[in-house]
Amino acid sequence: MTPYQLLNQNIDEIRQKLAEQETMLGCLNRGDRPCVEECCLTACPHKRHLSQVLLETIEVLDATKRSFKSKQLENLRKRLIQELANNQ
Repeated sequence: MTPYQLLNQNIDEIRQKLAEQETMLGCLNRGDRPCVEECCLTACPHKRHLSQVLLETIEVLDATKRSFKSKQLENLRKRLIQELANNQ
């Protein structure tokens, strides 16, 4: 990654954080506490880490599906994909 690309990525992440903060401020101004809690949870580092681990697990299951022809592993992989999609 070039320095320009890295800087551009950092700026995009800052913009995303600012948008999240703006949303949370709007919720606070409206007195919408559940909205604030939801905003806090979506930016949770633990949730991001868990999503990354799930993605890596799915990739390994997908890469090894020809080696281990298991319906159970296939179903597990599909379930993980669905859960990851639902929690993004």
